[in-house]
Amino acid sequence: MTFRLCARLFAVLLSVSIFTATGARAAPLLDVIFVLDGSGSVSAADYQTQIDATKGYISTLQNGVPGIDRDPGPPVAPDLLGADLNIGLVQFSTNAVLDLSLTGNLAAANSALDAMSQLLGQTNHAAAFALAASELAANGRAGAQQAIVLVTDGAANEPGGNPLIAAISAADAAKNDGVLIFTIGVG
Repeated sequence: MTFRLCARLFAVLLSVSIFTATGARAAPLLDVIFVLDGSGSVSAADYQTQIDATKGYISTLQNGVPGIDRDPGPPVAPDLLGADLNIGLVQFSTNAVLDLSLTGNLAAANSALDAMSQLLGQTNHAAAFALAASELAANGRAGAQQAIVLVTDGAANEPGGNPLIAAISAADAAKNDGVLIFTIGVG
């Protein structure tokens, strides 16, 4: 129940942001990279919560949100996300790993989420933002609104030096490229 409520709330916020940013009334093209915290400070239960919640977010984005003007176009096969939505997955700890390149295949997204195992280690938001932005730049679709959804339990402690400044710099670089950034706390 909580996951569905959170997923719907996230999707409403994302939908309103996307519609406002594009001026569109129907669903725009949307490329979203979910960036999940696999650091050692995330408990095994909270890590699984991230996986389950991400599945809920993807499902809500795929199916639309009641009350939001969304025209998904013609029906698509149940294992596809639809022509307007592509999903990618990044997991981070001390370093970041691309677990799923942008795809419109729901089965591939769910399989990648099920196959992910927690990396453990430190918390490097800068590497996570940089990898997600790189994937959007390399494989994002022309004309698609791009978004990064960071799910984390706390402050960055990597890379060395000033991890907070590194994280803000990487996030700002993505924002300067037109990427919307959302953060969700876990734990």
